[in-house]
Amino acid sequence: MHFLITGGSGFIGSAFAKRLLSLGHHVTIFDDKPLEQSFRLEPIKNQISYKQIDFTKLSALKSEVVGFDVVAHFYFRANTSVKDPNDDFEKSMLSTFNLLESIRANKIKKIVFLSGAAVYGNPSVFPTSETYGPLTPVSLYGAFKISSEALLSAYSALFDIDVLVFRLGNVVGPHMTRGIIFDLIKKLKNNFDFVEILGNGEQIKDFIYLDDCIDGILHVLNNSKEKFSLFNLSSGTTISVNDIAKIVKQEMNLAHITNRYSNSELGWVGDVQKVHFDISKIRQFGWSPKFDSKQAIVSATKDLL
Repeated sequence: MHFLITGGSGFIGSAFAKRLLSLGHHVTIFDDKPLEQSFRLEPIKNQISYKQIDFTKLSALKSEVVGFDVVAHFYFRANTSVKDPNDDFEKSMLSTFNLLESIRANKIKKIVFLSGAAVYGNPSVFPTSETYGPLTPVSLYGAFKISSEALLSAYSALFDIDVLVFRLGNVVGPHMTRGIIFDLIKKLKNNFDFVEILGNGEQIKDFIYLDDCIDGILHVLNNSKEKFSLFNLSSGTTISVNDIAKIVKQEMNLAHITNRYSNSELGWVGDVQKVHFDISKIRQFGWSPKFDSKQAIVSATKDLL
């Protein structure tokens, strides 16, 4: 099969590309940066087709999204803020709309979309299942993700497109360049007196190791017969920020370094106190993670050191 991966130079997209190649598929990647800046793709750059593209330009995108069996839409603005919502909208919602229009125009019949925990906002039920509602995101990232899900649902119903949506937990693994493990390692390498913890350290999150994430996506992709499928995809287990810091310090032989906390309960504007997924739906579909949250954190820390 021929896969198009948007955002394929990223953390998850590049791992997905490598797995697809190992399974004998053809892979084309569209991203908004030159291939020379995509360090994660260096080992496979001669095995893929790559095009730098502006996803906000519909006419250009429509002429390029041709002849693919599956589109994996992983391109999305990860670090949304309150400073420039218009730019965040263009790199998230507008890009998704333009891609869907290109898929419709060129009669491509299957798309995979990565959503996330941010769509749930601050839910009142834990573990949180796919049927939880109402969905009240507290970040632009979450708002754009749930809006994209709605667009995908409509295009699926109106234009006969098979859609697979995965609401991911916190994905960790090799080649990360952001996130709590990456940040803690960087801070600990630069300061042996203390490590700064964003928030009060009591935030609880649900993590999934990168290999598990790719396994879960492929399992559903290979077995789903539904026109529109939506799954939580994570380990279904949790770990606190304090415990993550403890693991990272232990792996770096810096267990004696103390934590210093910021003045707020949460780590940043739009952060939430707790994420814990109910993954019973995807378990019933025949997939289960190999790593729980703690194991994922330990393995990812070793990957980065």
